[in-house]
Amino acid sequence: MAEKLDTTQTTIAYWERKATTFRSDILSQLIPILGVSADDLLGVRPLRTVASKPVGKARQLFDAVSRLPRRQQEKIFDILQPFVK
Repeated sequence: MAEKLDTTQTTIAYWERKATTFRSDILSQLIPILGVSADDLLGVRPLRTVASKPVGKARQLFDAVSRLPRRQQEKIFDILQPFVK
């Protein structure tokens, strides 16, 4: 990473140990190297986690329902709500 950023390993180690601010040119170089968004790198929103195993049926169904129009989602929620209370 130090080589890609044209800096020293000592500088990288300092960044890893200390909370610090970065110059914008360093941030723009870090984003593709780390494979994260600027928001993730800056802590604007929680980091996304990569699923290490296949997604279960419940998650797949939830994802499918979340893409439906709000009215259809509400109907599904009304049906499921008694089962999860």
